[in-house]
Amino acid sequence: MSLTWRSLLAPSSLHVTPHCEAPAMDLDELLPEIGAFGPYQKWIYFLLCIPATLPAVFTLFSSIFVSATPRHRCRVPELEALRHAFSPAELAELSIPRRAGGGEFDGCRMYDLNYTAVVLRVLDEGSLPRPNASWLTRACDHGWVYDTTYYDDTLVTQMNVVCDDAWKVSMAQCSFYIGSVAGNLLFGYIGDRWGRKKSFFLTIVVNVVGGIGAAFPATYEAYIAWRGIIGMVYPAIFQTPFIMSMEIMSPEKRTFAGMFVCAVYGVALMLLAGVAYLLRSWFAVSLATSLPFVALLGFWWLVPESPRWLLSQHKLAEAEVIVQKIAKRNGKKIPPNFLKTFMVSDVYYDLLRSQDFTRI
Repeated sequence: MSLTWRSLLAPSSLHVTPHCEAPAMDLDELLPEIGAFGPYQKWIYFLLCIPATLPAVFTLFSSIFVSATPRHRCRVPELEALRHAFSPAELAELSIPRRAGGGEFDGCRMYDLNYTAVVLRVLDEGSLPRPNASWLTRACDHGWVYDTTYYDDTLVTQMNVVCDDAWKVSMAQCSFYIGSVAGNLLFGYIGDRWGRKKSFFLTIVVNVVGGIGAAFPATYEAYIAWRGIIGMVYPAIFQTPFIMSMEIMSPEKRTFAGMFVCAVYGVALMLLAGVAYLLRSWFAVSLATSLPFVALLGFWWLVPESPRWLLSQHKLAEAEVIVQKIAKRNGKKIPPNFLKTFMVSDVYYDLLRSQDFTRI
């Protein structure tokens, strides 16, 4: 049987059928035809990647302010009757021992005195007794008084998570990072299996639900659990939109885009500090760093699936729609069924340079 160029290059001779899966196409090869870094890529970058720095930063660092532990000392109810006559520092000197070396007041111990008798003596003599190093101490048994210089309240001050319970604050952060490890695996799999877009918006949902849950914890243990759930979305909530943006721009533009988004990340950190400074309450900070991101769910109708992922999954028709949209927005003209045409020409090129063909 003789072979001719016409018969050899006919599509039927390639045995490509609807049930035959062609090799995945590399989007980088298409970018020069549809625009490597045009208006469309810039729009997606600023619409998706830049805003994603806010929930990422707020998710990771909000606990610094929510669970901040301000300076504190034991509360002595009996001495509150003397507040009009003596300063808080003088009353603290009477009731609270200093740490070793005469430094700050011990936040977890108080002098073991009969403070009712002390108050009567002070009212009688008009002066405070000087503390003695031989006085015994005991653990705080009436709660704590907290410094409100920087915070009106925090979750730590509301639930008294200090002294013997101080370890719980570190446990909340540990829970976050355990969730982060699990979430990296989970959302990485979801992004590869069901798409970048679904993975990203699922992280938004989990982040918002987890943030609201963490704002209404019945106990600090419940807050620890919520932090673990929130941790699952970090860093996926930042990485996924970053990847989606990088996948549609030319390789030479990715370095600058990556550096710029890191700069925006730093700005988001400063914004979080400003939010905490203005609000001063852990509850307000918790809601302010989670609830507003419900608005990002509206981006579902603005952000397309990654065409690179669609091509890797051989979803040619869906990728074609997005590629045509990219080209149109970037002012490029490409023919209908561009991907199929490009794929067939690519197959022909591979065939022409193959060893089997050169032997014919």
